[in-house]
Amino acid sequence: MKTFNKDLTFVICAYRKSPYLEECIRSCIHQNVQAKVILYTSTPNKYIENLVNKYNLSYYIGRTKGIGANWNEALGLVKTKYAVLAHHDDIYLPNYVEELQKFMNRESNPIIFISDYEEFKDGKVVNPRTVNLKIKTRMLWPLQRFSRSKWLRKRIFSFGSPICCPAVCYNLEKLNVWGFKFNEEMKVSLDWEAWYRMAEMDGSFCFINKALVWHCIHQESATTETIADNTRTREDLLMFEKYWPKFIARFLMRFYVKSQETNQ
Repeated sequence: MKTFNKDLTFVICAYRKSPYLEECIRSCIHQNVQAKVILYTSTPNKYIENLVNKYNLSYYIGRTKGIGANWNEALGLVKTKYAVLAHHDDIYLPNYVEELQKFMNRESNPIIFISDYEEFKDGKVVNPRTVNLKIKTRMLWPLQRFSRSKWLRKRIFSFGSPICCPAVCYNLEKLNVWGFKFNEEMKVSLDWEAWYRMAEMDGSFCFINKALVWHCIHQESATTETIADNTRTREDLLMFEKYWPKFIARFLMRFYVKSQETNQ
């Protein structure tokens, strides 16, 4: 019989008629260690309703628009200590909760848990790993030993965001006390901006050095859309300017923009 983690909720953020949604739902449900699964959307339709009924999920329709507002509303539905914002087009491996639970049991003051991930494109895992993904993983390695260091976290994020947002588990008990909300003015770099603010908190950024999530790369993704209209470039530059003088920020952007090629 499978065990159940009563402290964790997957809140799946569904968008329009995503062809990837059912696989995401199945991956959250069919975990070795099970957790609560709910579904949130601000774009309700019959397709989503059919899947909700098929898998007997709790279903919530949002009233807000915009990715930051949607994420804030989705997290506000969660009643457990921990939450994972599951994007509609990503897949969680069966041992995701199982591995996550090991860190939950040993960390006394976590802020977030971060797992490594693989890129999933055209129906298969991208192999070999891209140079960009290898660099992101190596950027996070120091957190395995120095997870509580604010200085280290700020140094890591000053060179970019190596964290895959759907591979993050949030300690809502801590974040809610702190009054954390995603920036509702940003469209793509709001996760990086969130890590920037969380880095100032007392507690741990816990890195699980195992690829437990498949992050889907496709032309209909929000990331791809914001690359096409240069929103991501503008917001990434704003983030670099939080750490560096403008001339250094622009210099770093010349290299950082190459990471967008993964989504092309």
